[in-house]
Amino acid sequence: MKARELLDGTYRVWRRTLGDHAVLRPTPEMTAVFVYCFAVACLKSGAILHAVTVGLTGYEAIFTVTKDALPIVMAEANRNLAMVLKEMFTIHGPVWADQAYEHEEIKPDEIVRALAEIFVTPVRDALVHRPELWPGLNTYRVPFGTTFTAKRPEYYFDPEGDLPAVASVATAVPPALADRSEEAIRELIGEQVAKRCAEIKETLTAENKKPIGVERALRADPFARQVVVRIRGRKKGEREEYQSQKQRGRRVSRGFLARWNDFLERYHEALAAWCAGNREIEFPRGTYWLRYFHHARCEGG
Repeated sequence: MKARELLDGTYRVWRRTLGDHAVLRPTPEMTAVFVYCFAVACLKSGAILHAVTVGLTGYEAIFTVTKDALPIVMAEANRNLAMVLKEMFTIHGPVWADQAYEHEEIKPDEIVRALAEIFVTPVRDALVHRPELWPGLNTYRVPFGTTFTAKRPEYYFDPEGDLPAVASVATAVPPALADRSEEAIRELIGEQVAKRCAEIKETLTAENKKPIGVERALRADPFARQVVVRIRGRKKGEREEYQSQKQRGRRVSRGFLARWNDFLERYHEALAAWCAGNREIEFPRGTYWLRYFHHARCEGG
């Protein structure tokens, strides 16, 4: 069996809450929780943080790691975050949507695009029009080298434990941009962010949607999905085609069965190739046993 590839380099990582529940409200308390958990994870793993944005239903970050430290930093951060959030909101069950975090390696010529994509998370999630309007944790306007400090959360952590009462983490310039000035980096990122915001606005308008705004985000129900704000209702005279409950049920069932059959078909094709000795084959997203027990490659990392 081919050995698992060591994860050394610069990576973009992201994770969503289960069911896209609005658990991560943009409050100072939530920001402090993420700062502390990321600081402890970086301290234990040696990972270097470059950028982070925490939305309403998920977070994204960019780290540089050596010696295969990415699984360590993510396991430490995600476990501590989940346990704190469970206690904060009395959540019975999992906090995160998947068994594992998502990640992608960032090539040197892709770092500006990746940073911009991190920073526009609250825009892409239809929360605000521009990233600088988001009150949650977002390092878009924060110079590289800035140190974030937070006290140990009152939830979950043992006051008598070995973790520090106060933890700090600084955002470092990515290695691919080390030869550029802060001003030059910010100009490149600003151009890319402006471009992405325009594209997202066009997409939302085409879908008859608009951002929910900061006030609604702060009042969001952590046990419900993020709300969607429509620009307008149906035009006068427009009528939605009536469907009975049975018809709607059949439509949903057909959609589910189509996706399930597609998964099975691609899974069995990949399994046949795997059994024939092809360890480079990618299994469809949702594969569990082969991914976690045999380190098989899967779609999405």
